[in-house]
Amino acid sequence: MGHAPNCLADFLRTYNGGTNRGDIGWGMVDYCKWDAPTSAGGNKIYQAKTANYWRGDGWGYAEYCKEIDAGRPVHLGLSSSRGGHSVTGIGYDNTDGKQNYICWTTWGGWGIRSWGWAGESESGYGFVVYAGTTLVVTPRTSPN
Repeated sequence: MGHAPNCLADFLRTYNGGTNRGDIGWGMVDYCKWDAPTSAGGNKIYQAKTANYWRGDGWGYAEYCKEIDAGRPVHLGLSSSRGGHSVTGIGYDNTDGKQNYICWTTWGGWGIRSWGWAGESESGYGFVVYAGTTLVVTPRTSPN
């Protein structure tokens, strides 16, 4: 890194455009704890907790939709026979009878995309969601 952490990518330990899946949740929590010089209250007002979920443990589309309905984006881990990727899930759409998640991605041009939970998508990679990381930020109940 070479400097004190001062942005989300630093806290996630992003290096050469890549971030280890195990660093994402704790990096987000550490970022929320950071008392940035430009923040109004920093870590004195809010607390954060994270959780990692895996499809193999029963976490799936229904749980993802509950997080979105609660107003919380979800970091999604994706895999395919062509490699891995991750995106921020910000919504869902199952009006076509399929389980689609809405995400922000930088692949194929920056923007919002609708990709299939089980791998059918316009990405051309057939990404399947294998994991999710949630972040819940709440007001502190006692001073820190």
